[in-house]
Formats: sequence, structure tokens, C-alpha cells
Amino acid sequence: MGGPTGTEPHLRCFPGSGADHCVITALGPSRLGPPNRQKKRFLNRGHGVLRKNRSLCTRLLTNVRCLLSLSVLVSMFLLMRFDTGLLDFTEHEELSVDVVGVAVKPTCVTQEAIKSLNQFFGPRRIIIITTSQTSCNVFRSYAHNVICRVENTVIPGVTVETIDAFLESRYDVKGSSEFVGRNLKGWYLQQFIKLGAAQYLTDLSEHFLVWDMDMILLKGLSVFRKPKSWRGKRFGEFSKQAIVNIGGRSNPGYEYSYKRLTGKDLEYADDGTSFVTHWIVVYKPFMKEFLDTIGRGKLSSSFSHNPNDTGGFNVTNSPAWVWRILDNLDPGFITTGFSEYASYVSWVKQNYPNSQHIMKRQTWLRHPIGGAYTIAMTKRFNGNGLCCPVKSLTGVMKLLGFQYMGFEIGHVRACQYTNAKYRDGYGIGGQ
Repeated sequence: MGGPTGTEPHLRCFPGSGADHCVITALGPSRLGPPNRQKKRFLNRGHGVLRKNRSLCTRLLTNVRCLLSLSVLVSMFLLMRFDTGLLDFTEHEELSVDVVGVAVKPTCVTQEAIKSLNQFFGPRRIIIITTSQTSCNVFRSYAHNVICRVENTVIPGVTVETIDAFLESRYDVKGSSEFVGRNLKGWYLQQFIKLGAAQYLTDLSEHFLVWDMDMILLKGLSVFRKPKSWRGKRFGEFSKQAIVNIGGRSNPGYEYSYKRLTGKDLEYADDGTSFVTHWIVVYKPFMKEFLDTIGRGKLSSSFSHNPNDTGGFNVTNSPAWVWRILDNLDPGFITTGFSEYASYVSWVKQNYPNSQHIMKRQTWLRHPIGGAYTIAMTKRFNGNGLCCPVKSLTGVMKLLGFQYMGFEIGHVRACQYTNAKYRDGYGIGGQ
């Protein structure tokens, strides 16, 4: 029934298989079994190989996807790092600059903002403008280099009361109207203080930083770009450029007032975002020229220089640019009618473009990841049950590569920032 057992070619037939199921074996007897079984084993082996290849391909594709995703994240991180390299805290001669900030009251956020400015920037002084001497006393306790002034004493004739009277007379709008945790008259006053600081705050550095006190620095900050020393070049007539951040929101009210005040269109970054990034570098001579420019011209015909006609305040004894700004708001956007940041940066860009270095990418977020929900959630991690920054959150934002982040508790209703019991402070002391 079987052939020889050597390695010579032989014919081998299987019992009951008939002549049709005889095979020639070239190298000895077949150990594969009948042809049907051979075919099945061969197909199984093929399917096994296919399954293994498919599994291998799936693993490879998964790994490739993971690698690509990781590469994208690493690339984004590195791009942000390289692009923000201009902001790295490396040049100690820049530390003679002052910081000016405006705050309604001391909070756990303003305390963290001051701490971060000293840690990652190291200004000569941090000048806080606030609502009362009581608040000033608290702010001074935050750091040795904090100077404090009460808001109504900074610009002659410009107070929340006079702004309130002007808005009511001009637009029939109450300056005490509140929106997103702030009142209208206070919102405009804090902008005027930032603009007027160059003229009315004594001994202020030639370049100074205006910083919103609900922004928290996460890493080292430098505010100037200088040419490489070995090249010896300049930026036109300027030896250094002020850093200009991008990524802000736009608003029709900002465009309207700027156009009426300057006759030109408001500027935007190349990516379409605005320059409302909650801090700017101010050069005092530029600011003076800007305010002189927008201060020219007459007020609306419904006003005169008689203080009795303007709600009891005298526009002639206060800077004209304040009332010119208020007189040129879009009636449809009174609550967001002007931006000190977008207006100053736009004017400098149009008149002294070589003095600025505009960033290519956004380096910050107005809120931490998760926005208002994340801010509200911090109540659970603070012993006082209030919305205050926590280290784990700032650590994550820093790890993600952001230069700074906002923590605007006044915009989050759950934080109860405007509650009467937090009138003098929020999240500080025994609160």
C-alpha cells in the first residue's frame, strides 16, 4: 500500500482513496496526510499568516497613529517654546521696568498675579490702583515692591462719578449698570488709568508694563526683543522692539470708537485675532502722542465746557482725551465701547511699526482649560470654598506650554464675586 521508505521518488496511495488520490513523493513518504487535509492545513496556515499580518498591521497602524499624535503634540509644544523664546526671562537689564495694574479689591487671584509677576518677571515696582486705602493696605502686604494708589486720585477730574454723569448725559445710560461682574463707570475708569499712567504716575519707568490683575504668569517673561549683539543691527530707528502678544477677541465697539478717534481702522494680528491680550508694553512718549492725537477735536454739540451742562464736572480741568473717548462710543455697544489695549497697539503699529515685534502664535489662554467650569470647580479644592487658583491647575497650564493664563472670577456667576460679603476682598485672610 505504501512505497519505499527511502528518499527516492515513489508513488503513495491512501487506503480507500482510489487511484485518483495517489501522490508522488519526491523526498520520501508524505507526512501531511490526505490531500484534503493538506489543503485544509495549507489554507489554515495561510489564514494564520494573514491573521498574524493583519494583527501586526493593526499594531503598526496604532503605533504609527500614536507616534503621529505624539509628534504633533511635541511639535506644538516645541513651536510654542521656540516662538515664546522671545519672552524667556533672560535679560536682567530689563528689570528696571514698572508694572501698572488696576484692581477693584484684593483677591486670591490678584495675590497670585503679584506673586507670579515677581517670580517670573521681577519688575522694579508693581503699582496697583484700587478703590480704597483699605484695599491699598492689603495690596501692600502682598510684596515689598507693591505701591498703591486710590483710583479717584490718579487723573484730575476723572472719577467714577464724573464718568457716570457723562455716560448718563450723553447716552442715557447708567454708569452703575453691571455686566459680567463689573460696572460700566468702573470699567471705563480702569482703562483711562492705564492710559493716563504715563502722565500721572510719578517716577514711572520710560517703558512700563500694563498688566491685568486677573492674569497669572506661568513662566519667565521678557518684554523686549533685541538684535543679536554680533550682528550689531537695529530695528530701523529702534534698538529694541516691544513684544506684542496676539490671540485676543474682537468687538465692533472697539473698531467704531478707534475709527472715529483716529480716522483709521483698528489693527489685527495676521491670524485675525485682536491685541486685547490683557497686557502691553507702553513707551511713555508714544502714549503721550497717542493721547494728544485722540484728544483733539470738539465734543458733541450737546455739550459745552460749562460744568453745569455736563452733570457737574468740568471737562476743561481734566484731560480732553478721556471725554473724547466717551463721546465717540458706539451707542449699540456701550458696555464694550473702547479698548485701551487694541487702540494703543494699533496706533503704534500704524505710526512706529519698527518698534514692535508681533508674536506669530498665541501664548496664553483667557481661562484655564475647561473655562468657567474649571474655575468654578476650584471651589472644591480650596478650604474657603471660593474660586481661587490651585497649584495643580497652574502646573498643568504651564506643562502645556502657556506663558500665562487668565482667572476671571468676576465672569463666573458661581464664584459670587459681587456678593456683598466679599465687598472688601475675595479669598483673602479669613475669608
